[in-house]
Amino acid sequence: MKHQQQNKANEDSLSQSEIKSEHTGMPEHLKSGIENLSGYFLDDVKVHDNAQIPEQLKGHKYAQDKSQKAADGNESLSHESRHAIQQENEKIIPFPILATERLILRQFQETDIEPVYCGLSHPEVIKHYGVHYDSLSATREQIAWFKKIEKEETGIWWAVCNSHDHTFLGAMGFNNRNKEHRKIEMGYWLLPEFWGSGIMKEAAQMACNYAFETMRIHRIEAFVETENKNSKKVLNQLGFEFEGTMKDCEIKDGRFISLEIYAKLNSE
Repeated sequence: MKHQQQNKANEDSLSQSEIKSEHTGMPEHLKSGIENLSGYFLDDVKVHDNAQIPEQLKGHKYAQDKSQKAADGNESLSHESRHAIQQENEKIIPFPILATERLILRQFQETDIEPVYCGLSHPEVIKHYGVHYDSLSATREQIAWFKKIEKEETGIWWAVCNSHDHTFLGAMGFNNRNKEHRKIEMGYWLLPEFWGSGIMKEAAQMACNYAFETMRIHRIEAFVETENKNSKKVLNQLGFEFEGTMKDCEIKDGRFISLEIYAKLNSE
């Protein structure tokens, strides 16, 4: 599945679909620890599917603490100045954590750089994905891009993790948001160790529900290479409809490729 990424020469990505794999485990060094998560999670986040956030994922009420610290540190300011600071703090919106019984979709952190690199340097993952990196340092560009589109409100991407041991599994998200026309583009990828387990379908369903219900998106688009049969299968399972083919619309690895267009509309 193809999606655009502004800081990668406007050329981006094809989501990796689920392909059956004999591998069920994951090397220990790929597991993303959560010791430093307290700064990224809030007690008052919105959780979908009525799932419970594990206690170790609950962080401090950052927005409230920041507001209180601002007020305490500015007692000498005028009433109008304190009111302005309060209004600015109220604009802080916690990152949405999505969860089911077995998955948690959370905000990306700097500590995710190693598993992100492992995914976006793996030949099977990048086979149908437009972004790849040759080193850990270069992968920081991807982490920075996640933060950039979130700040600009042009998209949002989640780190897909196992809810039981918090193992990093892959990435799921949206970009190229058009607020005027209420549409957005979807992309995703999964580490090969977890292909064939229904993870990406489950994660994508949560993300689509969030886009429709909270972001007020009307149309979710997906662009898939014609050869990516598994990704097209996942989209069909999610209720996306095939709309047509853009023939020889891009050059990849020295040859022309065609992209198929899929879309899902908000029925409400």
